[in-house]
Amino acid sequence: MNNLICLLSLNNAFLANKNILTDVEEFEPNGNHSPNFLRVMQWLKESVQMQHCFHIDEVETQLHLTLDNSVLMLKALITKESCILTDVRKREAR
Repeated sequence: MNNLICLLSLNNAFLANKNILTDVEEFEPNGNHSPNFLRVMQWLKESVQMQHCFHIDEVETQLHLTLDNSVLMLKALITKESCILTDVRKREAR
C-alpha cells in the first residue's frame, strides 16, 4: 500500500469520524503495507495497548510522520470502546 492510499484511508476514517478500534486491534502487518502505514498502525496499536494496560479513561495521542516533502500530523482519541482519528493535517516539510 503506498503513501497516497494510506493517506486516503486515514483521511476517510477521520472525515467519517469512524471508530477504527477493531481495525487497529486486529491489524496484522504484511508485505503489501507501506512502511508509513505500518508506522501509523503500530502507533495506534501501542496507544490502544497503553489505554488498556493503565486503565486510563482516554488517551489523546499524536504522531508526526515525515513523508518525502511534507509532514503528516495525526491525532487520535482512544477510549475503552473507541479509537477515533480526531485530526489529520498535512504540511510542507521545512
